[in-house]
Amino acid sequence: LCLEPDGTVADMSPGLVEVLGLGSLQEARCTSLLESPALVKAGLAQDLRRCLETGQPAVSERHYLGQGGRRLRLRCELRPIKSSDGRIRHLVAIFEDVTSFRQREERMGQVERMEAMGRLSAGVAHDLNNYLTAILGYADLLLESMPSHGPQREGLLEIRNTGQRAAGLVRRLLAFGRRQALQPTVVDLNELILDMRGVILSLIGERVELVTSLEPALETVRVDSAQMEQVILNLVVNAKEAMPTGGRLLIETRNVFLDQEHGWIHGVELEAGPYVMMAVTDTGVGMDEVTQSKVFEPFFSTKEKGTGLGLSVVYGIVKQSGGYIWVYSEPSMGSTFKVYLPACGQPAERRPRMAPGEPARWEGKVLLVEDDDRVRDLVRAMLVRWGCQVFVARNGPEAMELAQANPGVDLLLTDLVMPGMSGVELWERLSVLQPRMRVLFMSGYPDGTARVESSELRHLPFLSKPFTAEELRLKLGEVMCKPVPQAIAGEPGKKPVPGRLSHPSTARVPEDVTREEGPPRILIVDDEAPVRRLLSRLLEGQGYECGTAGGPDQAREMLSREKFQLLLCDVRMPGQSGLELVKEVMPRYPETAVVFVSGLDDPSVARMALEQGAYGYILKPFRSNEVLIQVANALRRRQLEIAGRVHLQELERKVHERTQELQRSLSDLRQAVDGVVRAMSLAIEARDPYTAGHQRRVAELSRAIAKDLGVPAGSIEGLYMAGLIHDLGKISVPAEILSKPSRLSDVEFGLIRSHPEVGYQILRPIQFPWPVAEMVRQHHEKMDGSGYPQGLRGEDILLEARILVVADVVEAIASHRPYRPALGVDRALEEIEGKREILYDPQVVDACLKLFREKGLELARLEQGP
Repeated sequence: LCLEPDGTVADMSPGLVEVLGLGSLQEARCTSLLESPALVKAGLAQDLRRCLETGQPAVSERHYLGQGGRRLRLRCELRPIKSSDGRIRHLVAIFEDVTSFRQREERMGQVERMEAMGRLSAGVAHDLNNYLTAILGYADLLLESMPSHGPQREGLLEIRNTGQRAAGLVRRLLAFGRRQALQPTVVDLNELILDMRGVILSLIGERVELVTSLEPALETVRVDSAQMEQVILNLVVNAKEAMPTGGRLLIETRNVFLDQEHGWIHGVELEAGPYVMMAVTDTGVGMDEVTQSKVFEPFFSTKEKGTGLGLSVVYGIVKQSGGYIWVYSEPSMGSTFKVYLPACGQPAERRPRMAPGEPARWEGKVLLVEDDDRVRDLVRAMLVRWGCQVFVARNGPEAMELAQANPGVDLLLTDLVMPGMSGVELWERLSVLQPRMRVLFMSGYPDGTARVESSELRHLPFLSKPFTAEELRLKLGEVMCKPVPQAIAGEPGKKPVPGRLSHPSTARVPEDVTREEGPPRILIVDDEAPVRRLLSRLLEGQGYECGTAGGPDQAREMLSREKFQLLLCDVRMPGQSGLELVKEVMPRYPETAVVFVSGLDDPSVARMALEQGAYGYILKPFRSNEVLIQVANALRRRQLEIAGRVHLQELERKVHERTQELQRSLSDLRQAVDGVVRAMSLAIEARDPYTAGHQRRVAELSRAIAKDLGVPAGSIEGLYMAGLIHDLGKISVPAEILSKPSRLSDVEFGLIRSHPEVGYQILRPIQFPWPVAEMVRQHHEKMDGSGYPQGLRGEDILLEARILVVADVVEAIASHRPYRPALGVDRALEEIEGKREILYDPQVVDACLKLFREKGLELARLEQGP
């Protein structure tokens, strides 16, 4: 926009006239924009006036009501243009429509706000859960010891019920914060919705009509079915409350594909791919933009008695399930909540129904590990009441000592998140010492469950705090009625084989990759006989097979004869050190793991050992459990590395096979595309028999020119394809015009001139490997800008199109046309030579002349193709 000093319009772009709703440029020039009601209401007129008065550049951003009531956000940059004496001659205003940008910015802010509130709500869960565990647990213990009637029992029942309501509130907060425990299975949402139909009908009542529109072949999703039921129920209840006088409730499912642009519009980073969409739509009161921006926030509610947690729980469950949820609503027009979940592509599973045992009396040994005094004392009291022998520890190291002193522990009941050593790490270490011990994790931390779910321990039992005595009793029954986990138990009647990759904390590797006959074999190399005997007894007691060597020479001889999975080697020995021995022999035995044993507490030596590839370093004097843990870890790491190498080889083989398949598919695809293009070319020629073969000859001549110019082979292939169909747009021109024997009228010639653009529009949606559509569009452009349809000049025209232009002109002049006889090649060459650099690319012209005049190319030979 350019304004005169009095506010009248000197000039204005047509786009801005339309955006501001000023009718036309002539109308805008007749009025002062400083007095325009729309600009005054938006504050833009005041911005213009202020800049004219002060003469200072300015930037403003205003809300503006555009044509049709569309709400816009306009950014205006004002620049006064002054004369030499400092007076303002003009005011230039540059307007930018930033509506979409600001909307995305607001959505991003909402997402960040929701994330922050989720972290805040989850942050208080640990302490609350510990307090509630103590409250509910002691209430249960007191209720068990009280008569069935009496005022004290009523008070205790009220305490327990209130505690359970508080626990439910914490669970809903954790659902919003996406930190609750999920048990995902493969679910068919259609089946889930149909199973819930009766419950939904009872919730919405008779005044609301239920309609379902379910995709027949809906993809499955991996979600927690119980939590997804909660999502559906919360959305249904929300929809019902939005229709107090009745209405219509629609639940629909669809298979959809979301791309990154869709997520960008909604202000999230979205992983593109197939999704399952579930939508719940009501015909209720709807929501304005302010309400929509807060609808998923916890404790936000438009209802007097609402908790404000229903939709926030939905948001948390959907996000924790890897999905997205968005709301679409307008006041008095109803609302639609759309949930998008990643498609799974696996058959739906049936949820297992367990009938856990209930240990009324159980005299097993339990190692209880809990850092919170209240919870530890409470759980101990429960276990003792049920007949358990309980060993109590406050942390991991205490638990390790108790486990060493008390063999035969049946169950490790441990908090998951503790200072120092976590519950997972404790379980990894204790399962080596007591491989037949079961485990039950518990945690009040909101991210505790996530730590189990994200590890290989996800198949092990977990109990969320707070829990009641009954819940703990049932969980114990479930744990103790199950067999010892296969990963730890080994084969019946045999000692567990240590060091195998079956430990729950390690990555799973296919058995056919890591399977080795018999237990792991360990070569112990130490010049001290008592040390060799001690290590051999200790390791053989755990199921390993051991060989011993008194020095490097004997070790080399044994390694050459026998296979060992682990070399347990002393660092300092007479003659040759362990470090030198390992450096010498290990290149020949790359699948043998190494752990050093040393009486020298020197960090530099330990560093050298680890740099040589050692998996561990044990200091003398050592403790038995330290040796066992280091050996087990080394053997696991060795198996992982072997499996990794095998997997890498297999992956390389599959990549090679897949590459060959893709190359074959690409070749087939190119043949198919070439066939389609040739069929299209023949179809065009069928409409204009007088110029049959024109496109093929143009394609062949274009290819010959491109080769002479040194155009890459891939680009030549695309050029040839474009040449075969460069007149595709003529399909829209009546046949009588194409074959008219006399001069065309202006109207008829106008139809002919439209064919490059028509061809472009037909080809544009097709994803060719080359810009075929643009080549077709530009094949009548000229170097001086006199061509059509875009009037492009020089280098703005694709090189391939510049080649097509020359080939098209040469073939057209040299060949017969309905309105004239053939003029011959010489006449065609004179045309391009005379207008070289004016209409035609000089390099292309020179290459074409060279082909005909020096290399003896004949147009008739092009008829037969390559």
